[in-house]
Amino acid sequence: MIGKSISHYSITAKLGQGGMGEVYRAADTRLNRQVALKVLPQVFAKDEQRMARFEREARVLASLNHPNIASIYGLEESNGTRVLVMELVEGEDLSRRIARGPIPQEEALEIALQVAEALENAHEKGIVHRDLKPANVKVTAEGVVKVLDFGLAKAMAPAEMSSVNPSASDLADSPTMAPEGTVPGLILGTAAYMSPEQARGKPADKRADIWSFGVLLWEMLTGQSLFSGETITDVLAAIMTKEVSLEALPPSTSPSVRGLLMRCLRKDRRRRLPDIGSARLELQEVLAGASPGGEAPSMKVEEAVQAGGRRHRRERRAWVSAVLVLTGLCAFLVVRRLTEAPELRPAVHFVLDTPADLAFDDFSPSAVSPDGRSIAFVGAPPGGTAQLWIRRLEAPEIRALPGTEGAEAPFWSPDSESIAFIAERELRKLVLASGTIQRICSLPQADFNGGTWNGEGTIVFSAGGETSSLYSVSAGGGEAKPLMSHDKSRGETAHFDPEFLPDGQHIMFVVWSPKAENAGLHVASLQAPGERRRILPGRARSLYATSGHLLFVREGILLAQPFDPNRLMTTGEAVPIASAVGAWINDPNEGSFSVSKTGLVSWMSHVAANVRLDWVNREGKRIGTLGEPGRYGQIALSPDNRRVAAEVADADGRYDLWVIDAARGVASRLTTDPANERDRVWSPDSREILFSSDASGDQNLLLKGLQASEPAAPRPDGIGQTPGQRDIAEGWAHEGNTLLYMTFGPQERGLWALSLDGGGPPQALMKNRFGLDEPQVSPDGRWLAYMSTESGRYEVYVGPFRRRGESVRVST
Repeated sequence: MIGKSISHYSITAKLGQGGMGEVYRAADTRLNRQVALKVLPQVFAKDEQRMARFEREARVLASLNHPNIASIYGLEESNGTRVLVMELVEGEDLSRRIARGPIPQEEALEIALQVAEALENAHEKGIVHRDLKPANVKVTAEGVVKVLDFGLAKAMAPAEMSSVNPSASDLADSPTMAPEGTVPGLILGTAAYMSPEQARGKPADKRADIWSFGVLLWEMLTGQSLFSGETITDVLAAIMTKEVSLEALPPSTSPSVRGLLMRCLRKDRRRRLPDIGSARLELQEVLAGASPGGEAPSMKVEEAVQAGGRRHRRERRAWVSAVLVLTGLCAFLVVRRLTEAPELRPAVHFVLDTPADLAFDDFSPSAVSPDGRSIAFVGAPPGGTAQLWIRRLEAPEIRALPGTEGAEAPFWSPDSESIAFIAERELRKLVLASGTIQRICSLPQADFNGGTWNGEGTIVFSAGGETSSLYSVSAGGGEAKPLMSHDKSRGETAHFDPEFLPDGQHIMFVVWSPKAENAGLHVASLQAPGERRRILPGRARSLYATSGHLLFVREGILLAQPFDPNRLMTTGEAVPIASAVGAWINDPNEGSFSVSKTGLVSWMSHVAANVRLDWVNREGKRIGTLGEPGRYGQIALSPDNRRVAAEVADADGRYDLWVIDAARGVASRLTTDPANERDRVWSPDSREILFSSDASGDQNLLLKGLQASEPAAPRPDGIGQTPGQRDIAEGWAHEGNTLLYMTFGPQERGLWALSLDGGGPPQALMKNRFGLDEPQVSPDGRWLAYMSTESGRYEVYVGPFRRRGESVRVST
């Protein structure tokens, strides 16, 4: 091959060879640069099915653009030879560096940090490496780390395997890959760095990369192989059975690093570190100034504060931590800010038993009592109904609270003696001493979005979904009254997540607005609710801690920002105090946490942010996947079954529309503006998409073709532009070319049908104050199915569509 040319690439030298093909240095004669060419094995290149799959994967991998990831430039073919054109990375790979012996801790952590940043960038795009190992990590002369061959273990079929067992020296580079795609029961990856689930032939997700990252870091620090054996079978057996020991680590290894390794190398991936971003944060904290060894575990949070806020090193803070693991429920204890550094105390770790398989409600954060002695949360046992549960920290068990079936969104009274919650569209309270439940009020609108209770017996809550408003009511019961209205001049569309400040008169709340300068955390008083000021930008739910901080979550990191409740302003920069904090899957800033007056903070542990799209047959059996995992919201299959329209959230929780090719799994972006584009429906001919956008301040309907360059525009008849209301498209029936859409006003929801073939003005099908959602017309155009809360909870109803007759509840 040396001296030959493939397309405009002139091959000059051979760089290496592996199971995925030979690699050569080449000169790009068009762009005058050096590149690496991976020549695909002939058995692979001649297989059209494998090549088609590889090309799909390569297009996705080419989207990676990060300084620590070696780029893919393209695919080329010449005279039957197919090559992958990649960035040429000069430098030594880690396998050679490790072969010379242990890497000093600081140098090893610097390398690991850059590897973690590369993995984090890929994982955010739904891409898993699957074959992370020292040979796939290079360090340039300038100290820049480059991770190679991202995703190629999945994209490429196997090389021909020899029937002879390889020697132990070859095991670190022994590829064992599935012959036909990524399917259960077959193995992808390199033996010595496989996760236990990969070794068992199970599907791999990003947690497999976290395992391999742990092996990589362990080997850098020790200069040894973590898993070895005479054959590949021996290595796989060791991975599945051998307990990882930290005794081989240098004695000076930081306790934080030891803890990180143990969390990365847990064989049960459900207990493994769930996100590589948490590892990245941990490494940053250690590198920010922690001594190599000997520090007390209780210093971990103090290190986090120092790493995140080095400008405030002169301010002396002490943090005592307690981790409370409750089947995904965690607590973190933060003591008040002190003028003198107190005696350091060791961290306390304890595990609490919970009912088997208790499921937690993603939309109801756990609530720690103001006195810091109890935690309340919503959970449901298998096959059971969600209800309130409580765990008193001095007691050995949790218990269900009778009479709270169907409860959502608990929050405490200031004296910790009662819990308020939502059930059957009512705000209720449970008095713990007597067990009695009292009705406080009916919700004036469906969809509760947070409540808070002050010492004078006033409750302020948010209701109304994406057009939520704030209401106030006496905790003793009564009628809920609007507290403030949306400021239309500022483009305000919703008020969420109220929180009383210590004086019981000022309330923090989140304002939604398409105008970024007006959105964010605001504060107002009960006496003058119309006069409000912005405290923080963004949409993050925030709580006040008596240490003098605002707590909020951004991208899974719990942050503390100094705040003066008297001057109502922040007084310093935010610093991280915990990682891997759970959030609503479609909004990484809607953190699931709470804080007591004593400084106890509880949060739900992190859950994966990405969603996998599956094809399922009518028997409920999974028959395949669609595209790559992502932060998907609602999806819709086109009438011709060729495309899927999907809402995809960005890092700030704002949605754009993407279209995924059903045959190839390739996604194309349809909308790009900073507004939210959601609630998409296909035209009957599958050529257009109607969706709602909040770019104007209201949510209005826009129509767009499938070309990204084609602008979105309102319908010519002006339908879907109702002033002061949200307009949401729900369906577009082929029968009669009928558009089904809803309007959401402050007090009423309306369901409308419009014939687009000139059948007159829109017809109001329903107008009521109940929660109404997901209306769908049957394929023959005769029936309408919908969800409604007219019974007190969401039920499914079916009735005649545009014909006389009664609706019947069909759910049980």
